[in-house]
This record gives sequence, structure tokens and C-alpha cells, in this order.
Amino acid sequence: MEHEEVKISGESLKRLSYYNNDIDYFFSGQKKICTELDEKIMRCPKKLWYDYLEIVIWLLNIGMQMDGKSTAHICNKKQLVYLRFWAEKDFSEDAIWYGIRKANGFTQDKMSAVLDIYTKRYRLIEHGRHEAEVDAEILANLYERTGFYPSLTMGNELAILTDVNRLWIDLQDETRKMLNEKLDIMVSLLLKLEDDKCI
Repeated sequence: MEHEEVKISGESLKRLSYYNNDIDYFFSGQKKICTELDEKIMRCPKKLWYDYLEIVIWLLNIGMQMDGKSTAHICNKKQLVYLRFWAEKDFSEDAIWYGIRKANGFTQDKMSAVLDIYTKRYRLIEHGRHEAEVDAEILANLYERTGFYPSLTMGNELAILTDVNRLWIDLQDETRKMLNEKLDIMVSLLLKLEDDKCI
């Protein structure tokens, strides 16, 4: 009996990711990394998660600069460029693939070749058009050929935190310790601002 190929849709992966499932494990075989950042995000109400990640990404950028260019792998630098872009765009669906492409320095034609799809289809994906759905094969190509994990395309805070954690643990211990102290202060301020709004 012939085995039929099963295609996993991007929408299915998004749903799995939304409920904090480790979708990157399907592609990389590496389990999700958790750090102190996970505990801190859970101290914040869900509506503040985006603000929390903006702060963390800003601190991560400072940390990588403090550690010096020689300690940061080129793929880490590209992923940080994307994360900074993501933080500025406030979740715009059509900014996700554009940000990944720009972080890698690709044209639309080059990005299409990397993903092994027609340029026309890639353009529809980049503009967030639903008729050009992203499937698991496209995400596998993205990971294998650029080192960008599929969770970067999910657009939800917990998926983005997974990628932030990978870069966070690559910081030197002293740098991470100092940034954690700053983050604790900033999270306290964030929560206080939210409490003041509720009064």
C-alpha cells in the first residue's frame, strides 16, 4: 500500500504554537530552552507580554553589543535584527516574512529560491494573503537554509520568547546577570504603570 504524503498547514502549526507547544522541535530535534525570562513574563498580565518582550529585546541588543561582535554568531545577529524589527512593528502580520527576508539581506527572488517556491507565491505570503498558506515544508526550508526557527514566523509572544531565550543564553554570564537586574526593575515599573491605570 502506498503511503500518502501528509502536509501540515501553517495554520495548524500556529494553533500548536499559540498553546505553547514546541513547534521548533519538529524541525530541529532540539527541545525548547527555558530561562528566567519565562518566569518573568508569567508575572505580567497577558496584555503586557508584548511590552515585556520589547524591553527584553532592547536589553538583549545591549547585551550582545557589550559582549562584543566576536562572541555573536552571524545567525544570532540576523535573528536579533529580525526581533528588533518585530518589536517595532507591533505584530503586523504582513511584517513577519518581510522582516525575516530583510534580516537575511535577501531579495524576494532570493527568498523564494531559499524556500523553494515561486516568487509570485512568496510575494503573496509576504503580504499576508491567505490564499498562499505557509506549510511545514516551507518552514523546514527556512530553518535548514537560514537557521531561522519556524517559531519566528508565528507572531505570538510565547513563540518569540522561545527565540529570545536562545540568544539570551549565549550572552556571557556577567552580562546576563546585569541585564536580569535591569529587567527586574523595568518589569516592576511596567506592573506599577498598569496598576496605576486601574486605579
